[in-house]
Amino acid sequence: MRVSRLMTTLAALASASALRPSPILRATPALSRPTVTMLLAFSQQQALLLGGATVSRHVGEPAREPVGRSLPDFLLSSASDPALLGAGSDAVSYRRLGDGRYECKMPLIDMLAATIRPVLTVSLERNRSASSLRILVESASIYVQTPGAAKAQLLQGAIIDSSNTLQWAAADGGGHDLQTRLEMRVAVKLPPGLPLPRAAVEQPGSAVLRRVCDEQCTSFLATVESAWRAWREAPDEARAPARMDPAASHSHS
Repeated sequence: MRVSRLMTTLAALASASALRPSPILRATPALSRPTVTMLLAFSQQQALLLGGATVSRHVGEPAREPVGRSLPDFLLSSASDPALLGAGSDAVSYRRLGDGRYECKMPLIDMLAATIRPVLTVSLERNRSASSLRILVESASIYVQTPGAAKAQLLQGAIIDSSNTLQWAAADGGGHDLQTRLEMRVAVKLPPGLPLPRAAVEQPGSAVLRRVCDEQCTSFLATVESAWRAWREAPDEARAPARMDPAASHSHS
């Protein structure tokens, strides 16, 4: 998942619904488990937006790939982390928290009444036996800086549940087939007294979210391929080491 642009879009959506400081903004666990927090938060005052996309891409490879420089080698190593997290573009920065977890600071969003910065805690789970990895947003905080305020405060108004699974398989005739599957749920707090039924927000909002997910999945796969080719072709002394992520040897349910 290209977390940068997608999460920036969601942050703008959340901020448009509720520009009120609060000590909490929560993201639910993985979509494969019941999202209890999402269900508890869902009420007449909230709209539930559903998005997602599945996109595939074929990546060609030379008949004789140098040892240790194949696409699976890249994806199963920490060398692919920047591409998977969207670093190096869109003003995204990240720092490692340990155990495959990262704090990612998204680009600033300038709005009429405030400046907004989403900060995500993201985990990368690699599964060598299944030739896959998962990018999971564990938590999301949206910081709002208003004119005259001494410091940014947290924004209330949205719950984000996001999981992206990237799989690869050897293709007939050479190379690999990539497939990314993104699932996204966003609960957005509606403004008090909104003279519209919830469906009037959910249906067009979900349509927008699905379109954004599809665009970002396509961009994500292109970015992964480009990053792998740059890593593969770089001289040994300039190439980031293909240090295997310890989690890559374990299965994830």
